[in-house]
Order: sequence, then structure tokens, then C-alpha cells
Amino acid sequence: MAMLGSAEGRRVHESPRDRYPRVRRRGRSVPPAVAGIGMTGSAARPLAGTRIVVISSEQPGRRMAGPAIRALNLARELLTVGALVTLALPQRPDTDLGVPVTTFGRPSAPIMRRFAAGADVVLTQPQRVDVALGLHSAAARIIYDLYVPAYVEYPASLMAEG
Repeated sequence: MAMLGSAEGRRVHESPRDRYPRVRRRGRSVPPAVAGIGMTGSAARPLAGTRIVVISSEQPGRRMAGPAIRALNLARELLTVGALVTLALPQRPDTDLGVPVTTFGRPSAPIMRRFAAGADVVLTQPQRVDVALGLHSAAARIIYDLYVPAYVEYPASLMAEG
């Protein structure tokens, strides 16, 4: 048990249960994403049962751009820690990706709302405002992956032009 100092100078005890609370959602207990830090026993699968949708704006397949590679690898890694992962793609991939896949065609608020409604967590790159509003209208936690290669590639291309 850790001891924490309070503003009044008293010692406050923090139990491991307080440090790693479980969230009640839709009648079941869901571990938060940080549950694996410092835990034993279930630490090998800290996200077991957590429903996560990883949205890729780029198409993974035999040939992939950076954002698609990143989304696919994030989905694969989340599977290894016990999460129930679905990779949401614009179209069906041309090869087996090794993770469950769903498609959305053109991104829209109603489609993203449906994905978020069926998940505990949605992991995505920044979306258009209308699409983001669809995501945020559900109870799922939304995590934005701020890897946006255009911000790195564009200045590099300008420097190459000289």
C-alpha cells in the first residue's frame, strides 16, 4: 500500500484497488487501459475483455501507407494483451491481416457512432468534425493517435526541393 500526503498534512493510504479501479459499463466491469501497470496475475492480459475499435483512414493490405501500418500494428499489439479488437477499414483488405476487420466505406457520423456504441474504447487518428461528433456521441472513450505523417513529410519535401 502506498502512502500519500494530503493537503492537510495527514497520511492517506491508497490501496492497489484504488489505484486500478474498474469501470462499470453496460452492466459489466471493464479494466482501464492503465490496469496492467504494476499488477500481478492478470498483468499478462490487462485489457482482457475490453472492446476496442481501431479506425484506419488508410487501407491496410499487401501495400500499405504509414497510417495503415500503424493502425494494423496497434490492433495486433492490443490483441496480445487480451483486448477484443476490431480494425475498422474503408474497404475489405486484399489479404488476411490477422485481426477481425469491419468496413465503413466513406466516414460519416452515423457509422462512427455505431462503432463507438459497440466499443469501450475507440482508437483513431483525428477525424473531420462531423465524424468526430459521431464518435463522441457514444459512451466509448475516444483516443486520438496524433501520428499524422503529412506534418513531417511536407516540410521534409520542401527542404528536399531546396
